[in-house]
Amino acid sequence: MKFSSSYLILILCLGWFLPVSGQTEFGTKHDSINWVDSKGMKQGKFRKTDKNGKTVYEGTFRNDKPIGTFKYYDEDGALTAISLFSRDGKSCNTTMYHRNGNVWVKGKYKSQERDSVWTFFSSDTVLVSREAYVGGKKEGKSITYFVNGKVAEEYTFKGNIQEGPWKQYDSDGTLKAEGTYLKGCLEGIVTYYCPAGQKRIVANYHNCLPDGKWFFYKCGILKEDHIDEFKNGKLLGKPNIDIDKLIKDGLEENKEKNELEHNGGPPVKGDNDGDN
Repeated sequence: MKFSSSYLILILCLGWFLPVSGQTEFGTKHDSINWVDSKGMKQGKFRKTDKNGKTVYEGTFRNDKPIGTFKYYDEDGALTAISLFSRDGKSCNTTMYHRNGNVWVKGKYKSQERDSVWTFFSSDTVLVSREAYVGGKKEGKSITYFVNGKVAEEYTFKGNIQEGPWKQYDSDGTLKAEGTYLKGCLEGIVTYYCPAGQKRIVANYHNCLPDGKWFFYKCGILKEDHIDEFKNGKLLGKPNIDIDKLIKDGLEENKEKNELEHNGGPPVKGDNDGDN
């Protein structure tokens, strides 16, 4: 029901107001419920109910525009969202709630679209992500978080398309990978790092595909281990290679080599391998 509640909020923010049961004939008192004036405009307190008489939302209108606080409920009567509208009804700050009553998302609608920073939380109040919007589209930095509150990934968007710097982190806050997106695809150099910060893999992308030389290094020493070369997404000399598996295997192989060669023994079970 949270999705239907958010839909109701958007409808109100857009100024498309749902019909309210029993509003054909009304008294002339402004403090009455569901009052419509002689021009057909909603005035004062309103309450929308479903077919079973349960409240869907309640709030206040002035000259057919929502103002002040609106509250939204599910079929069991639980509060699902609260929106605070501006005086002109053109924008609203909205907080939506999980079933258990904890905050799910906070954000703003402006000029009929998502605007500014929207923040999302898990049902147990853990920060999940923040997304920046302009005119209903993602614009600027979006961030996802680990359960411990540290940044997991940073994205940059332009016109709702991922474009610009991208960074990925391990749960301890160390940089795991970084690169640049162009029109929704990785483009140019992408660097993957060892836990201590040294390079693991330096990869090249073009038109969404691996293209050019990929340099693999041993963790702990800045020395090339081997080089693979791609063309239009195909690994030369090694057909039918899964690129994602190659990256993961390369990172694991380099880490295990480093631990065996420099720590005098096998990797410790449970160590962070850099994967989410």
